[in-house]
Amino acid sequence: VYSLTISRNGYQTLTLSNVIISISKATFLNIELTTPGALAISTTSLPEGFVGREQNPRVTVTGGTYPYVYTLVSGNLPDGVTLNSATGNLYGTPTTPGDYTFTIGVRDKNNGYVERQYTLRVTAPLAFVTSAALPRGTVNQIYDTVLSITGGTPPYTVSLASGTLPVGMSLSAEGRISGTATVSTATVFAVSTLDNTGGTATREFALSVDDPLQIGLESLKT
Repeated sequence: VYSLTISRNGYQTLTLSNVIISISKATFLNIELTTPGALAISTTSLPEGFVGREQNPRVTVTGGTYPYVYTLVSGNLPDGVTLNSATGNLYGTPTTPGDYTFTIGVRDKNNGYVERQYTLRVTAPLAFVTSAALPRGTVNQIYDTVLSITGGTPPYTVSLASGTLPVGMSLSAEGRISGTATVSTATVFAVSTLDNTGGTATREFALSVDDPLQIGLESLKT
């Protein structure tokens, strides 16, 4: 059991008592050193959250006297997200998209108190909405279709993840499949998209190219 004093020039000095450190085991301390002065919340906004993606932003303070106690004063956090009352971290994995407005209060050791309102946007997961069965193409006829994407944060970058497109067709970074197929075929390939925050999604598509319809002269005789 140890007592630790932590200090840094320009910041408050913090003393922690009864810190237990075990032999041959790492001990992690979540400590916040603040500048002297009146208690204030320094975090002005929170980063966007994403359904199904773990997050852990922190509401930070300046001034006042450690330790601090964080509380949810009003409003609702996104489903799956919890406020850590000791550190101010908003941790968890959001499950429902939407804009969530809430107020967080902070009280310090000397009963100083401040609060601030935030709006946290949770975005739907990145996904392709285009049907897996793409419109059929015809040999020697121009083909042009765009893969539609929803969720995540634009802009999106699309690429071929596996498989091959019909000969004569190509996939653009914007998700457009275009070109003129030269042979009939039935292909299956996977396409991936990357959004502006590093989120990814992949979907398998099927594309068939048919020979053009031909009518023989014999079939026109009456």
